Amino acid sequence: MINATTINPGESLFSDPVFPLGNIVKFSLTIEGRYNMSKTWESNGLRVKVLTAPEITGEFPWDITPYAEFDAPSNSSKYVRATASIIPDVYSIRCQVINLNTNETAYDCKLIATYSETS
Repeated sequence: MINATTINPGESLFSDPVFPLGNIVKFSLTIEGRYNMSKTWESNGLRVKVLTAPEITGEFPWDITPYAEFDAPSNSSKYVRATASIIPDVYSIRCQVINLNTNETAYDCKLIATYSETS
């Protein structure tokens, strides 16, 4: 979904849409990244907001309120990582990844989707 990207302090980026989710029975998202922590250390890390759309028509009509949201706090190891399960009962998702750290750029950011489909 997102691979090897830097996110500047306080900024965010969006993943490509994932659709359709109709045959998906299990779905999880993992966010990971790292910080240099050369400035002031913060416990803030990365936040993932999962947005949904009921169908694909022209411009994606993404919901304003996140369907799900989870954080990967930073720690003294400089790495962040967290996984969350998402109930795949929507047509499509798109994720916004936000660097909550106001002092440091997040490096090597990856958002990984893992899922199982019905046959």
